[in-house]
Amino acid sequence: MQEIIKKIIESIESGNFLFVVIFAVIALLMNLSKIQAFIDSRKKRKIENIKEALESNYVNDSTKNHLKELIETEYFNLSTGIYLEKDFREALIKLHQNYKGELRFVHFKRAIPHLEYKKQEIKVNITTFEKFLYYFNIVFGALIGIYALTLVLLPSLFNDPTFVQVLSMYGLAGFFLFVSLFMVSQTFPVISARKIEKWLVDIEQLNSEKANKT
Repeated sequence: MQEIIKKIIESIESGNFLFVVIFAVIALLMNLSKIQAFIDSRKKRKIENIKEALESNYVNDSTKNHLKELIETEYFNLSTGIYLEKDFREALIKLHQNYKGELRFVHFKRAIPHLEYKKQEIKVNITTFEKFLYYFNIVFGALIGIYALTLVLLPSLFNDPTFVQVLSMYGLAGFFLFVSLFMVSQTFPVISARKIEKWLVDIEQLNSEKANKT
């Protein structure tokens, strides 16, 4: 542990902040569950505050109705991780139910950035720039992943590497692997949106065929 602390101090003094960044990322990953628990506790506290406001005699009926809808929104956000207003939320739930289990709800959650609610309908919208980012993340995410795997093999090329050297190499490999996985994960929303879009097109064609037959 003393060697690691010494390495961090030396990296800061020499202006080599990469090792410090890698150490910070690893520390962040190890505490993700605690961070998520803190965020959830804040959401629950917000719900409790809204409930207290509902019980107040100083809140009129129209405000209470708004607060009730707000509680529904907060509970939906707490349970699914999606924050949507009432109309959009109910349309999304109905759309998922229409799938009849053909597509998991996680796809709707991922595709939220590419879903729009207009004229009481949900539409899929993937911009040209978002398509560019999709292919960019796939290509460079894969290349960075390959580079990370090569870093794992580097310690075997040294004669009697020190503990700090091995830790630095593996830490660097872990950092780039994390970056690679993160970039690839950014393509999931587009993949899910395309699945939903395909289903919507199929349903529209099916309804059109039925209308033509009648």
